[in-house]
Amino acid sequence: DIDNPQAWEQVFSPGDVGVIASRADTLQASRGRLYIGLAVPNAGARVYRSVTGNRFSWEPVVADGFGSATTGRFISDASAELDGVLYVAAMDEAQGVGIWGTVDGRSWMRVAPAGFGSAATFAAELFPFNGRLYAWTSNYTVGQGVWRGERRR
Repeated sequence: DIDNPQAWEQVFSPGDVGVIASRADTLQASRGRLYIGLAVPNAGARVYRSVTGNRFSWEPVVADGFGSATTGRFISDASAELDGVLYVAAMDEAQGVGIWGTVDGRSWMRVAPAGFGSAATFAAELFPFNGRLYAWTSNYTVGQGVWRGERRR
């Protein structure tokens, strides 16, 4: 019963998948699966998914920071689904934030320019709206900005 505080149960902990992580940063449902993004110190960003959402049912789908040792973690609201595609924004200390998309959870591709043109753009929160994906970016040098992309059909 969702209204009963004692009825809630833990369904994921980084230790469940054998890693030490500072926190689970993003949580998103897509195509009947639940995805969790987290940072593993000195190993980069990782993404796990589950078909059931039950504890110990999580499998890795990104284990290497999307191929970059400097891609370290996500922030809250750094994931969204649009038209059946899951998008995540991952912080990259060298290139700036990267936005990655996947249809199947296994094959990921970069969908926005690294750092939106500035390596100092360190984070993006993602929001789907009217068939487009919006990214609210953070950059201490030039300030915050909002970008949007549209899928070609």
